[in-house]
Amino acid sequence: MDNNVQRSSTQSTNSSLIDNFNRSVRDLLVLIRERRITRFEPLFERGGGFTYSSLEGYELWEQLDLLHRLEKEGFLRSDLSESILQCPHCRSTEFTVQLSCTVCDSTNVTRGAVIEHLACGNIDFEHKFIKEEHEGNLLVCGKCGKRLKAIGVDYSKPGIFYKCLDCRALLPQTQNLCTCLNCAKSSKEDQLKELQMMRYEVDSERVSRHFVTNNLLPIVAEKLHTENKIRASCPGKIRGLSKVEHSFGLLISHRESGEPILVADLLDNGRNGIDQPQDSVRILAFYAKSLDASFSTKNIIKRILVIQSELTKDAIELADAYGITVLRQDNADSLVATILEIIAGGSSKNTISDDGLPET
Repeated sequence: MDNNVQRSSTQSTNSSLIDNFNRSVRDLLVLIRERRITRFEPLFERGGGFTYSSLEGYELWEQLDLLHRLEKEGFLRSDLSESILQCPHCRSTEFTVQLSCTVCDSTNVTRGAVIEHLACGNIDFEHKFIKEEHEGNLLVCGKCGKRLKAIGVDYSKPGIFYKCLDCRALLPQTQNLCTCLNCAKSSKEDQLKELQMMRYEVDSERVSRHFVTNNLLPIVAEKLHTENKIRASCPGKIRGLSKVEHSFGLLISHRESGEPILVADLLDNGRNGIDQPQDSVRILAFYAKSLDASFSTKNIIKRILVIQSELTKDAIELADAYGITVLRQDNADSLVATILEIIAGGSSKNTISDDGLPET
């Protein structure tokens, strides 16, 4: 029984994570549309490391997951910008680097300029050869005791060497031990993962098609019909006083008489993010056809516009003035719940049975 409970809890957590990720993908698409974003490029910010422009509020790994998902879905195209190193344990890109002995892996390492005595082969730090005398500093080999006079004849200077204070090895180079500033785990440089930072270009037409084709109104109509026993059509058609047949994205009708009660349309505001028709023109067009349709019934038809990105202040005020409810398209369940509330609001009771619809 406990295993079942644990498995159910794990599945619930995984489902929640997937829902949050999908919601973030949708939010990013809306962000691209509203801000008219054309590209995402990696930036290095002082004190924060690498990040992507226009994706504030997300960790780098979250940004990469989202961008990769959008690329996989065809919304973005990528090419390599640069490659960086990443912690194999937590995906962080921030490290402190320590010198490590290539013999014993100790980090108890010092470094300095060295001298090689050509006669006896002694190699040691330069300060070990310096001997102070009254006439000045002399170079004397600590191994054979001979004085070093001429560079290139008696001795050479190979450059900077490293000495391990644990195993006493003198090394021409060390290995880097990288300690992650996020998880505090250490890795050798060859154990770090390569992270390719891509430059992403937005396919604006693909983004626009997504908002046109991913209309939730058909799903809303199906839920209203199957789960709430409401007469809902998508699309729905009404012949108005002008004898013109108007099409609506969603039509809710009286259960018995078939008289229209509510109409809704998806306002595709901001197509392609450029040269968008004025929101007010579309609002007026929707009002005009719903007004003409209203003459076909004795009911007052409720009007809803479902939007995919933010309206201007003027457009919101215009919709309000004409009695149009504006709803944001987030998910089908929230739209269904709000539409039920709007329908119920027309009754003096907390039911909508007076309109020929079931109680909520």
